[in-house]
Amino acid sequence: MGIHIGPLSHPAIRRRVVAARALQQERFPGRTSPVNAAMTAAEVESCCALDPEGESLLRMAMTEFGLSGRAHSRILKVARTIADLSGAPAIGPAHLSEAFQYSMADRRGSFIGPTRNGSSDGSVLFTCRVRLPWSLAAWDG
Repeated sequence: MGIHIGPLSHPAIRRRVVAARALQQERFPGRTSPVNAAMTAAEVESCCALDPEGESLLRMAMTEFGLSGRAHSRILKVARTIADLSGAPAIGPAHLSEAFQYSMADRRGSFIGPTRNGSSDGSVLFTCRVRLPWSLAAWDG
């Protein structure tokens, strides 16, 4: 699937969410709450493995912004969910960057929420307005 830029229809969003939830149920069979947010530290380590590029990106972000171990875990869980929503088997740098943006927006109280995109179909975009110290264009593949 890859990361999608631009508006998605409600049925397309629903399909992605249903597929991501199915992946999570396979990943955590038998749980009452089979979601990435409920991962233990050991599960984060096994389910959110990063390649060297991702490790470097996360290490740089953690150092640059003085983030805690708890923030590290939360960023990895969100990145795993973003990867699931895009149908990716592994967390890529773009998933990690997006998760980091959400984490920083949460810390700063930045706006994350629905905005009208001006289209006649009435679709809604979710936007996040955060400035990062590096260009995300470098991570587009």
